[in-house]
Order: sequence, then structure tokens, then C-alpha cells
Amino acid sequence: MLDYLKKNNYNPPTDPSDGAYQYAFATKKSAFDYWQDHPEIAANFNTFMAGKRASRPSWAEWWPVETEILATQELDQDGFLLVDVGGGRGHDVQIFQRKFPGRGKLAVEDLPAVIADIKDLNEEIIRVKHNFFQPQPVIGIYSLKAPTS
Repeated sequence: MLDYLKKNNYNPPTDPSDGAYQYAFATKKSAFDYWQDHPEIAANFNTFMAGKRASRPSWAEWWPVETEILATQELDQDGFLLVDVGGGRGHDVQIFQRKFPGRGKLAVEDLPAVIADIKDLNEEIIRVKHNFFQPQPVIGIYSLKAPTS
């Protein structure tokens, strides 16, 4: 990081294809695109995210799901209730399923390499290989969380 900052006179990056990540990995690709070619790095990232998530309760444990979703949501013709966009290995959607079973179809969406890396997820949860920067293929209530510290 210091080498990158020094090279750029300590100015923040202005080009998404020329930042500290690109400098460190000698690429012009975004992290997500780079990981497509390096699944071992994506697997490490997903393990990190799973561990980070495990240290705090799922939103389904504290948010008023019954009144805000289940009492008001009408399922579309495909019956999807919840789509966890960028959901990694599906931990949050699986917690949702355990807490609110049989309420509608559930899906976890992530990049193909992430979905392929899922080892332990209830088979009823639909796995969707998808780049969330592209138009959404599944209609439902979306869960998209930004990691917090």
C-alpha cells in the first residue's frame, strides 16, 4: 500500500482499474474479475467473510421479519421470497430458512466460483451463479449486506 501511495504522490485513486489492488496484483482487473481467474484467492476471501459473519447475529435474528416481510410479501409466480445477493456460501439465507421454514423459495446469488465453492448448504436453497453488477434474474426480496467492522 505504501509503495502504491508513494508512486501516486499520496493521492487517492481516480480510476477503478488503477488502484492499490491492481498495483499489488499487477492487473487492471477488479478484485471480483481477478478472482474469477484465481479461485484460490476467492476461496480465502469467502472463508474470511464466513468467519466475520459468524461473529455476529444474522439480521434474521433481530430484524422484524414477521411484520416487515412475511405479513406483507406476496410471492411472485415463481414463489421466491428471499434472494441473498452476493450471499457467499449462503450462511445468512440458511439461518433465515431455519428460523422461517416453508415460507417461500430462497436463493443465494454470487459469482460462479463462489457458488461452486459451497460445500454445506441445504439443498432446498437455490444456488444462482450471477454477477450482481448485471441485471437481476431472480425476483424476490433482496438481501445485500455490506461488511461492517
